[in-house]
Amino acid sequence: MVKKTNKKEDITQYNDFADKFSDIQAQDIQNYRQRMYNQLPKDMTGLTVLDMGCGYGIDLPHFLSLGANIYGLDASEELIAIAKKNTPKAHVVNASFQKIPFSENTFDWVYSNYALQTVEDVDVVFQEVHRILKPKGHFVYLATHPLRQLLEKNKQGKDYYKKEVVNSVLFDGKMTIKEPAHMMTEYLNNFVIRNFNIIHYEEHFDPSAEKIRGQTYPGFMLFHLMKR
Repeated sequence: MVKKTNKKEDITQYNDFADKFSDIQAQDIQNYRQRMYNQLPKDMTGLTVLDMGCGYGIDLPHFLSLGANIYGLDASEELIAIAKKNTPKAHVVNASFQKIPFSENTFDWVYSNYALQTVEDVDVVFQEVHRILKPKGHFVYLATHPLRQLLEKNKQGKDYYKKEVVNSVLFDGKMTIKEPAHMMTEYLNNFVIRNFNIIHYEEHFDPSAEKIRGQTYPGFMLFHLMKR
């Protein structure tokens, strides 16, 4: 049973700068996108895919080009409006990651690009993704690395275990996003270990994020899970 939560998703902050965010992201060279695509089948004809945290829909055309039946979901009303305009063939909805408005065993794949970390209680999202995936369905997601969030706390006496909101400075200071800090154990929690197989994991530096004190460290992590 999925546990209930009243904790909000910080992704709704994108309503305040949806157009700016979509313009900057479209121009930025994102080294992580191809890494995510590498985890997908080259032919997705007949497969049903949910882009969870689709934003303004930058990835939706790629799934359509592979032949997938594509759905998008985002907590930002403004970004969803842009996604609908940009990709009218996709079925996109404005909804919470913590209460996904689809039935059990609906999707073959769930894809999430830099969105999961915006939710304070990621365990609820894992349960929801497991619910809507078909047996042996796949969940590919990329999220901010907990080590990066620790450094972004940017103060003396940083506490890795403290639950607090951190400022993530992006695109050479053009934008600052507020995200709840997470620990690796939240992404590798007991529910995930018991209900998914880990197919692939990697972590990389993100050049679009602030480089704290000139240090080099993983900015994001990419997981490929399969529902048991």
